[in-house]
Amino acid sequence: MSERAKRVVPSAKTGTAGRLIAANYPQQLNAWYLRTGRKGINSIYKIKGSQMGIRAC
Repeated sequence: MSERAKRVVPSAKTGTAGRLIAANYPQQLNAWYLRTGRKGINSIYKIKGSQMGIRAC
C-alpha cells in the first residue's frame, strides 16, 4: 500500500462528521473541504482566504 493510500480516511468515517464540519464553513470552503480537504489526515494545504471567498478582516 502506498504512503498516500495509508493517509486517506475511509469515506464511511468522514461521512456525517465531515458534513457537520463543512456546514460551518463559507460555501466555497465547504465545497473544497467536502471534495478534497477531509480526505487527507497528514496533509497540509496552503489556501488564501481570497481563494475561498473569505474577506480580510
